[in-house]
Amino acid sequence: MLDLNEIQGLVFRAYGDLRRSAYLLLTVTDRTQAAQTLKGLIDGVQTAGHKSRYKPHARGDGSMRAPAHLRDYPGLRINIALTHEGLGALGYPNQTLDDFPAAFSFGMAEPPQRNRVLGDTGKSDPRHWTFRDRQGHVLLLVYGRSQEDNEDEHEEFTTQLESLRKSGLAGFAEVHLLKGYLKGDKKEHFGFRDGLSQPYIEGTDLSGIAENAIGPESIIKPGEFILGYENEFGCLPHSPRVPVASDVGDHLKPSVAVPSKRRALAIPEEDSRDFGRNGTYLVLRKLEQRVEAFHAYASDKANGDPEEAKRVEAKMVGRWHDGTPITLASHAPNPELSGENRFAYAEHDIHGVGCPVGAHIRRGFPRDAKVDQEKGMTREEALRLTRQHRIIRRGRLYKEEDEQGVLFMCLNTNIERQFEFVQHTWCNAEGFSGLRDEKDPLVGDQPEGGGRFTIPQPLLRKRLADIPRFVTMRGGGYFFLPSISALRYLAALSET
Repeated sequence: MLDLNEIQGLVFRAYGDLRRSAYLLLTVTDRTQAAQTLKGLIDGVQTAGHKSRYKPHARGDGSMRAPAHLRDYPGLRINIALTHEGLGALGYPNQTLDDFPAAFSFGMAEPPQRNRVLGDTGKSDPRHWTFRDRQGHVLLLVYGRSQEDNEDEHEEFTTQLESLRKSGLAGFAEVHLLKGYLKGDKKEHFGFRDGLSQPYIEGTDLSGIAENAIGPESIIKPGEFILGYENEFGCLPHSPRVPVASDVGDHLKPSVAVPSKRRALAIPEEDSRDFGRNGTYLVLRKLEQRVEAFHAYASDKANGDPEEAKRVEAKMVGRWHDGTPITLASHAPNPELSGENRFAYAEHDIHGVGCPVGAHIRRGFPRDAKVDQEKGMTREEALRLTRQHRIIRRGRLYKEEDEQGVLFMCLNTNIERQFEFVQHTWCNAEGFSGLRDEKDPLVGDQPEGGGRFTIPQPLLRKRLADIPRFVTMRGGGYFFLPSISALRYLAALSET
């Protein structure tokens, strides 16, 4: 059973009804004050186990009240994540800081080869970023209700956010601020419906999910997204541990013995508590979209024909602009299929005549496309391998003066095997599924002279050339999203 009241709400909710958001990267300036602020913020964290704005706190007469620290910000919902440096700044035991995975410990921009793994080269090189994880300690994720056509709600969110920034974060200093939002039509800046093809966690209530969104490839073991539970390998993911003596408030549960070949244990299981349980890792990437360049390129390859340009764009993405999979509707979008997610490539489109093999959604989520009877790769085996590399996406749009793009966010328990694998081995691999010299046409780190993209057709394939880089990395980092008990453990540490 999942400890829903321990898991932060972002794992289970995209907060689609809260269209405004802000992400504050903070540093600890006064550990004692930061501990008091953190304690107040924890009470306002939305968990997976409740839908109310705050966790209830009983008055003497039995009635309920909001936590005192957040009573002045009734429209905000909050989640909290930390960097590796942030854990140390809040007093996390030094002898077990190395118990975290290397990707999280070093950060997204280090060591130097990580940027090559992620395709963050050229204008996307970390030297050009506006922020990175190693610059801060805490990432405060703030969400608020605001409809596009309701200026009052927008103003309320802005007012409460500014109040929180000015007077509600004692002990912290703000390093960087990102503001995000969602559009009512659910589309991103390139004009495509976003947020489709999400995985769903096994053992949770899926009754509210549309039937066309759930297929056998979409139900994933909880351990792929939440530490402390079985993953797709049939075991528990590695979870960071702390000494029993450091848990002064007795917040954490005893550690579970998990065999590990990659490192010696800093402390024996019997002398440790499980800090990671019910937590997960958050990936944040600020991705600028070159919208005009994308549309201009498609128009050029379509010889100026608007309808053919839309088809070229759809082929590069793998869906029509309304979300219709081109695997199921290769000639035109079908409103009845705009949210369809129950389809497979081996069954419907193994050679990519509908959805090209190198299209964006086919690279990001190959489903059963790896089927190879000659090599003994059955559909079930292909789906099993795909499930080992899924991520939960929680992104938002952003606009800053003349710049616009996506605040890409995802959740996973193994950054290297999940997010980095998708980025490096699927999206940026030139030899993906037998292709040659091709990368993801939408988000790939195209070579300086331009990339290529093949569109299979019944008689003669079409080859697009000189594809520029449409997406540029502007900043990002790796963060840990702890459980409620782990946050309370950190707050207690900082008080001592």
